[in-house]
Amino acid sequence: MKLLFITVLLVIDIYSTCEQTGLLNGTYTGECWGYYTILSNLLVIVYFLAVLLNELFGVFPLVENAAVSFTVMMSITLTFLIFHFMLMPYLLKDWKEGKGLNPYRLGNLGVHYICPVMTIIYFLVFIDRGNLKVWQGACWLVSPCAYLVYAAVMAAAGKVFAWSGSRWPYWFMDFDRLGFKKAMRNLIGLLTLFGLLGLLIAYACIKLR
Repeated sequence: MKLLFITVLLVIDIYSTCEQTGLLNGTYTGECWGYYTILSNLLVIVYFLAVLLNELFGVFPLVENAAVSFTVMMSITLTFLIFHFMLMPYLLKDWKEGKGLNPYRLGNLGVHYICPVMTIIYFLVFIDRGNLKVWQGACWLVSPCAYLVYAAVMAAAGKVFAWSGSRWPYWFMDFDRLGFKKAMRNLIGLLTLFGLLGLLIAYACIKLR
């Protein structure tokens, strides 16, 4: 059952990520690697490939560690929540006005909804959470923090994203349009919110294990 679940997840995520990057329709530009969505799904793919190899050959036992799995799960959960509540409304609006791609296509649903939900299910069903500590609920923030540094480096290099029309990939972190104070307030608020969410989920996992 576990091997089947992992295989299905990998097939869906690899297909969806390739579709989103343009590799399947010849529109690949390299810009995709500037988006957290793609990078977090790449993290999921690498993690579950390691899980699959560990299941078959016992070569990566670290993937069974609750803190490692929690970090991957929360990193992709961030993709799901940010997309659903902060990006999807704009995509739907543009699509209904005849601008932009269909947000309900499989590739888009795969990276933003299906694979995040399957990763959450995997963590809850297949991972032994006995060694998870509450403080580890905030450690996963290294993932989005690293991405913010990465995005800042790209912005400093002058990279302009086609989707946002800005040096910044997402509107809520657009220092050029929002200004330093508002953009920083958005980022600090989101990191605080998701840090608290991680602590709450870790605490719940410990209490319910």
